Parts: sequence; C-alpha cells; structure tokens
Amino acid sequence: DHVVLARAVFNDAPQMGVESDYMLLLSDQDIARTDRPVVITYGDSVLHGTGMEFNNGSRQLELFSQVRGTWIAPAPRTRSGG
Repeated sequence: DHVVLARAVFNDAPQMGVESDYMLLLSDQDIARTDRPVVITYGDSVLHGTGMEFNNGSRQLELFSQVRGTWIAPAPRTRSGG
C-alpha cells in the first residue's frame, strides 16, 4: 500500500526516491514497474505521473501518462584547492 524505493547519494548524483501504492519488482531483470500514480524525487526535483518503468541496469526511467514536474538543477559541486 505504500512502496518507497530509495537510492542514496551516488558520486555527483543526488538522492533519488520513488513512491507509489503498488510496485512490481522483476529482480531477475532489474526492473521496477507500476501502472499506478507515482512520485519521483531527484534531489529537489519532483516528477508526478501515472505508470512507470525503471530499468536499474540501463538507468532508464519512463513515465507513461499524466506527467508533470519541477526540475531544479543540482548545485554545482565545489572542489577545494590544495
């Protein structure tokens, strides 16, 4: 009834989260999919849609319908000089 998929901060990529009330996980194929409403967060950015497939192996995410969202570019990382 409340599915939450989370990926921690990875290299330069911010935290990513996916929430829905149903998710089919195909572990042998490394795929998660749903035909229900979904909310995806990526740092401060948010996408809403209905129906989704995420292929973890290829890092491809597809939303199927009623897609809307707000993109907020991640702040550039600063490198400390030495």
